[in-house]
Amino acid sequence: MTRFSAASLRPVRAAVVLAIALAACNGGYDVKKDGPLRVKDAWVRATNVTSTAALYLTLENRDTVAVMIVGAGTQLASAAEIHETILAQGTSRMNRLDSLPIARGATLTMKPGGIHIMLIDLNASMAAGDSVALVIHLADGRTTSVKAIARDK
Repeated sequence: MTRFSAASLRPVRAAVVLAIALAACNGGYDVKKDGPLRVKDAWVRATNVTSTAALYLTLENRDTVAVMIVGAGTQLASAAEIHETILAQGTSRMNRLDSLPIARGATLTMKPGGIHIMLIDLNASMAAGDSVALVIHLADGRTTSVKAIARDK
């Protein structure tokens, strides 16, 4: 029978600990099964009108290559567009973005006063606590599903 010393097992133990740590950091995320974008903190501003609402979230590109967001859609609105709020000559205004790249391994946070998804011509108002389903479309044909919760601010 072969006997192993504690010193000879150190590299094996280190490899096992590293594998467990990496799996924990990834949170069990599988790009092939779960899609290239990990969604965090998705929320939409609650509204009692049915004109527009802004949706915010954090997207983490877990793929091995950059991805390009080219659109979004939801049954709650006639259109969902990517917008960027900019300050020009002391006035805040929104510009529509046709596409939005996210580098490999990068994280993009959409937040008030910056990049966001504008839901246009809503079918219904949204109270705090309501949920909104949204699909993000990528240039390569893949999609990412989002569930955002309505909140007051």
